[in-house]
This record gives sequence, structure tokens and C-alpha cells, in this order.
Amino acid sequence: MKRVFLSLLLLLFVGFTQAKSHSLTVGLWEGITNSPVAKYVFLQIGAKGKHVIYYGNLSSQLQKGNRRFFTDSEIQCVKESCKIELLDKDGKPVKHSLNVVISNERILVVDLVRDKQGQLIFSQQYELRKQKQIPLASYFMKNKEIPESSDKDTIGGIWMGTNFNDASHSIYRLKLSNSSTSYIEKLSLGISGENSLYSEINFQDIVFNRKRASIEIVNSKACKIMGLELFLLSNNQLDVYQTCYLKSDMVTTSLLKFYRIR
Repeated sequence: MKRVFLSLLLLLFVGFTQAKSHSLTVGLWEGITNSPVAKYVFLQIGAKGKHVIYYGNLSSQLQKGNRRFFTDSEIQCVKESCKIELLDKDGKPVKHSLNVVISNERILVVDLVRDKQGQLIFSQQYELRKQKQIPLASYFMKNKEIPESSDKDTIGGIWMGTNFNDASHSIYRLKLSNSSTSYIEKLSLGISGENSLYSEINFQDIVFNRKRASIEIVNSKACKIMGLELFLLSNNQLDVYQTCYLKSDMVTTSLLKFYRIR
């Protein structure tokens, strides 16, 4: 049994002259999968009938992943619903199909992987949002952080994650360092990375307790007061419970799940 797990950049380009063959239109989309682990998905639909799909690893700042290229012949659409059959590198079907539904500037995806006998072995659902500016993968390539080797066994270091309660909408990057600027930033999918919500952290104000830490940020862009409770699950996984006291005196809570940048 051959299981194919794609972690890739989802590029789909379809020109207006080819609109009669399917209903996907030229553009870029991006999103986040949350099973079995969070992956960044980039989708671009191209004007000459050649397309690609990419799922990027959060632990590589979206720079490493797997991709599959495909053409109009692998796309079948009925009105706003399309099915995409992905092929292996040697041109043979890998039983990996994407069922997509187009809704305004969003694409809803049901991702299915089957074995050679056609039995379902893996499935996931996610939402892609249209990106009109710079994809987050390009933003992180331009603003890449280099981890320090001394951080690998501690809470300190560089982490990337998602909001577990709203995984399809944003990516977070957290840097904890006693030798350079510490910060947390939130980047919304479908919006240029230049519009990120960025808040600096005073490393000296972090309260450490073995594999736990507490951080309070006053007057961040997103919150009047932001509280972060960090729990190191393993050397490469970190859970962060975020409490945000808004300027309207409302309070929001979120669970952020991070992966160490390696």
C-alpha cells in the first residue's frame, strides 16, 4: 500500500479563454490544513492550462514541501464544483483527488488519498482564500529567521503555528531570544504579509518555569493587553494559550499550536 502525503504549493492557472472547460479562474489562493499536522497550502490557477499544488511545512517557514503539477485535462467541473485528479511524477495516477467548491473569493477543498485498490486511507478539508497581493510563502522567504542552535531544547527559539480555533485564517510566528528582538506576529491569509500584526516582547519580562513560560504584552496592535501562557510539549511542539483584552474591554481566548523552526 502506497500512501501519498502531499505537502505542497497549490498553483492553478486557468485563462478566461479556457473558461468553457472548467469554472476555475486565474488567481492565487492560500490556506491551512490542520490534519494530521498543520500545513500551508498555496494554490495558483494559471492562464495557459498548466497548474501546481503545494503544501509547505510550517517548521521550514513554508520554504520546504512537496508539489504536484497538473493541467486542464485533470480538472472536471460541473458549475461551481470541480474535481482534480493528481498524477504521480511518472504520470501514473496516485489516487489523490481534490474536490473543490468555488464560493466568491474562497475555495472549499475536500482532499482525498486512496490506495491502489481505491480504498480511502486519508482525507482532510480546508478552505483557501484568494490572495490579491504577496503570498505568505514569498513574505517568509523575504523575511526568513535563522534559529540559534542553542535553542533546540528550550522554549526559546523561533516557532511558527496556527490558531487551533481558527486554523484556516492566519499564521503566527513567535521568536523568543535573549540576544536579539523577541516578538509575536500574526499574518492573515489572503492579505499581504506586509500588513502583519507585530508585537515586540521584552525577553527580561518573560517568567520561565521549567517547560512553561508566561508573557504579558501591553498595548500591542491587536490587544490592549495580551497574555501568553506557553507550554513546551516536546522539543519541537509548543502550545500557547492567548488571552487578548481588547480596547473595547472585550476578552478573547485562543489556543495557538506552534512548531519549532529548524
